[in-house]
Amino acid sequence: MKPQPAVETKKIATGGVSTFSLANYRTLAGVGTEGAGADIKIADINKNGIPDILFMAIDNANGENSFRYKFLMDVSTNGVPTTVTNTKIKMNGMNENDGAAAALGDIDRNGTLDLVLMGYDDPAGPNNFRYFIGWNLNSNGDPVSWSGPIQVAGCGDAGVDAGMALADVDKNGTLDLVLMAIDPGNPSDPYAPYHGRYKIGFNLSTTGIASSWPATYKIFPGSGTFANGGSLDVSNLRNDSRLYFVVSYYDDPSGDNNFRTNIVKMDILGNPISDPENYYAETWPGVGALAQGAGVAIGDIDRNGTKDFIQMAYDNPVGDNTFRYYFQFNIQLPLGAPYYSFLSCTCN
Repeated sequence: MKPQPAVETKKIATGGVSTFSLANYRTLAGVGTEGAGADIKIADINKNGIPDILFMAIDNANGENSFRYKFLMDVSTNGVPTTVTNTKIKMNGMNENDGAAAALGDIDRNGTLDLVLMGYDDPAGPNNFRYFIGWNLNSNGDPVSWSGPIQVAGCGDAGVDAGMALADVDKNGTLDLVLMAIDPGNPSDPYAPYHGRYKIGFNLSTTGIASSWPATYKIFPGSGTFANGGSLDVSNLRNDSRLYFVVSYYDDPSGDNNFRTNIVKMDILGNPISDPENYYAETWPGVGALAQGAGVAIGDIDRNGTKDFIQMAYDNPVGDNTFRYYFQFNIQLPLGAPYYSFLSCTCN
């Protein structure tokens, strides 16, 4: 295959899915030819005040699967990196995955970011979440050491992708871990609606163990009939006292896919607030017709104090996979409207 530039911009027609008629997307070389889930997150890895972007996918090899990931370092206000790291590999001990996710946060509270990589394991019977913590990332995104696998009961017997976020949901100064699986509902019925099923582990210890996990899962708003992927992120989008959970599904209708993004304000127990002014949903153009995972990330890429989104799908063409993504800058949550918008986008 012809070598790809580190980051490339392409265009696709959209067929009237949203308010713009043509979407640009950027590409980043993938990490294999077959994936089993993917994710994206934003953080300042090298502590210089400039955002970095993590891209991760599970490589679905014959035998043991692996997390494979890389960072776009020191991105410009338009999301263009100064450098791209080499691909990093973490074996995960799982042979079948129904999704993957990543998160970044200071779990051991020493002032240095830690990396959490999660695979949604698919053994015979119920699925489970398995995550590993890479402790104390250096300026190139390499951890000093890795934890062993930490397992949490899943949300069903099947999945099409998974999501994860670190946030102080209950506002007590200690990080909590949100785990989500996109469940296909009825795996034998391709037209059964899917949903994001999630659990929150509250008050992570400095070794990454939650003080408690609920016995049952909760369900995020929004669904579709089939998905190729999806993920979630958590942030304060209105500079008020509550967090918003952003859940993006990569919906797979006939023809080109699309991102179905749901934004919901949560209480300190992780329950959606029922007020309709605190729930937003919108559909945005996808970046192809087939993917093996997708992700959404929240951060301030253009450094103006207003949050931006990145929508990403792990595209699965013939040959090597690619990360395809675009930025939505300056997210707007209008009061009294059921949709969200943005002021500019690299999709234009």
